[in-house]
Amino acid sequence: MWATDVDVSDCSYFAMLAQSLDLLNVTVQDTGEYGPGASKAIRGKNVRLTNCGEGIYTDGRVRIDGLVAQGNTEYAVYSGSLGLENSALSGNSIDFSTSRRPRLLATSCDRSERHDPFGTQIGTWGVCALD
Repeated sequence: MWATDVDVSDCSYFAMLAQSLDLLNVTVQDTGEYGPGASKAIRGKNVRLTNCGEGIYTDGRVRIDGLVAQGNTEYAVYSGSLGLENSALSGNSIDFSTSRRPRLLATSCDRSERHDPFGTQIGTWGVCALD
């Protein structure tokens, strides 16, 4: 599913849900639970997540250029693998949790989490300022 120039706010569950998502200039804020969710992959450019329960959620891969995630009460990103460029994650409980080592380029974050294939936390990645 493609989403371009979309603002989503004040929804009670998933802001968007599909097998795969391609996001361009998307803002998601004040969701009760999840922001964008996908079963396989989420790709994007210029994505903003603010005050969601969890931001992006997928067991698959996430690749985003220009993610800004702030004030999310659980994770800004929960995924199997993660690649971020030109991004800033701060003020979230956990900035991201992945089962594979993240690839970060020109990206700042406060806290990372590493999880096993069953979702159990097994440490941090040691790549964020407060890890």
